[in-house]
Amino acid sequence: IGVRALRVGAKGAADVRLLDVVAPYQGIVWYLDQLGCARGIVCNAAADALVRTARSSADPALRAEALAKAEEAIVESQTFIPIAAPVRWSLVAPRLQGYRENGAAIHPLNRLMRAPR
Repeated sequence: IGVRALRVGAKGAADVRLLDVVAPYQGIVWYLDQLGCARGIVCNAAADALVRTARSSADPALRAEALAKAEEAIVESQTFIPIAAPVRWSLVAPRLQGYRENGAAIHPLNRLMRAPR
């Protein structure tokens, strides 16, 4: 397509930036925070205001509505293009008991291992 890719530092000027980050929890607030003005990657002031509204709301319905509108504002601005689904993989020892897949990629292996025989 005629695009030349150059690697730049985290603070370097770029037309397009690839974000490769594992979410510490599942939730839209984390995703919206990654794209918030405070992070300096992209800035959509309307979306940021909606996230602040959601965080200050005690009403779950109003919170959900504000978050949905914030996500819609990010999508409409086309400043973030999701290019792939997260890839998760795990390498576990045969003596591991009780292992379950975890979408957050956090596995407290020290609690799952039985003592060596």
